[in-house]
Amino acid sequence: MSGFKVTEPTIVEVDPSSLSFLSTGGTKTITVTTANQGANVITATGLSGNLSSSVEGNVVTVTAIENNGGAVEQTLVIALGNSKVNVVVKQDAKGAVTKVYEKVTSAPSDWSGKYLITYTKEDGTTVNVLSGKGAGDYAGYVDILSAYNSSNETIAANDETNQYACTIAKVEGSEDQYTILLGSTYLGLTKDGNNLHFDSSIKDGFQWKFDGTKIIPVKYAARNLQWNNNNNQYRFACYKGTQVDVTIYRLTE
Repeated sequence: MSGFKVTEPTIVEVDPSSLSFLSTGGTKTITVTTANQGANVITATGLSGNLSSSVEGNVVTVTAIENNGGAVEQTLVIALGNSKVNVVVKQDAKGAVTKVYEKVTSAPSDWSGKYLITYTKEDGTTVNVLSGKGAGDYAGYVDILSAYNSSNETIAANDETNQYACTIAKVEGSEDQYTILLGSTYLGLTKDGNNLHFDSSIKDGFQWKFDGTKIIPVKYAARNLQWNNNNNQYRFACYKGTQVDVTIYRLTE
């Protein structure tokens, strides 16, 4: 049968697809993208105790009150007619030692460690993390706003964010040059352009240095790693100061 079209109300995507809260609680939102919604209403059920949810339009708000007991894990069911999506919601136990990524505001004496490289909008309404190779010679991104705490400018270290942590390590024999490893691939710049390159091994052009909190490719020092905030060009790459400097967060030990 050709030309068949789905006309039933359908949930296309939920963003984010999971939530994590500290034991102290808080409020986070989930945006629901739908097709053929019409007059049908989105519902959210399944949470109880410390966790609750409400719906306004296509936004589900999840609230966690302070947890004075053990770790909590529940499943939030977001539904539109017969279309349903499960979202796992977790909350840390009372007294749990929770690591976070702290915003780097000045250069440390040694950059070695684990970091999130992000575009963080000044008003705290957008936090996009460098997530790996994009469709071209640049880096893609993932929205991690749900893990961001604007009151102290930290990002929760959890399953959602840790997968994008970059390991920064000194180049052997150097005091001020570093490599940047994301997962199993290194970041580098092998030609003088608005690019960012990825490789499983360290090659010429895969060395970096820092000027304050600017990340600079040693081979092309007139450039630094920035966020392109132009419409339909959202990406991380190395520019000559024409785009937005990245915001870096370091994992606390």
